[in-house]
Amino acid sequence: MPLNDHKTSEIINPAHLAAYELEVGAIANEITNFNANLYLMEKIFHFPGALILDDFGPFWEYVEKALFDSVILSIWKLCIDTDGEGLTLGKLRNKIVKDYIKPEFIDEFIDNLKAADYDKNMAALQGVYTEIRHNYVAHFNFKKATTPTAEEIAARQLDLKQLLGTRDLMNTMYQVLSLDRYAYLPVQYYPDSMNIATGGGPGTDIDRLLDLFAKNSEAVNMPDRQPEYWPVFRESRPPEEIQYLLGLRKKFGMPAV
Repeated sequence: MPLNDHKTSEIINPAHLAAYELEVGAIANEITNFNANLYLMEKIFHFPGALILDDFGPFWEYVEKALFDSVILSIWKLCIDTDGEGLTLGKLRNKIVKDYIKPEFIDEFIDNLKAADYDKNMAALQGVYTEIRHNYVAHFNFKKATTPTAEEIAARQLDLKQLLGTRDLMNTMYQVLSLDRYAYLPVQYYPDSMNIATGGGPGTDIDRLLDLFAKNSEAVNMPDRQPEYWPVFRESRPPEEIQYLLGLRKKFGMPAV
């Protein structure tokens, strides 16, 4: 029988079961917060803010910055932190291997760890997260923030693709450590649960919130509010942007133009 088909109480030494469940539950909360913040950040990142959200001031810029900082701090806490009082994925793994898991399950658990390939991949990512966390998020390095060298700029380069890759690496490791017992997003953010969780409504809370901003934006309402300017605006923008706006108008039940 595969490891994860056994009950947790069958896999973990009874003397350490309470400690394991407390620690893996604490990691579960951190992983869920990390995934939720990154999910929200990704939604905002892919939304055409320059076209729609600029009407509403810097609110979304600050939201995205706060989410980014939270994501960086979560990666630090869960993967890199060397403080003796902390609990990282690596520390929990070591406890499970050394003390928690019963001997008859150790070989399969080790195989699952090898398949996750966590240590090598995280080591390759650790530098950029440490650089950003130490100098721009948890601390303010005035020199690097105001007059960085080319090397310092290169050292802090990070894009959404890298963040999503790190997320996948962390989630895979987390699933191994939790014996595949825990989810890693709030239920409302799982596509299969979305309609139930939102009462049958279209999309998640962030989807509906962004739709609300879009519905009230100047760009979407321009054909009605500024009909004399709409043809000029339409000619000045890329065709894909105009099609996007027209699609939103159709979605919101506005007149065709």
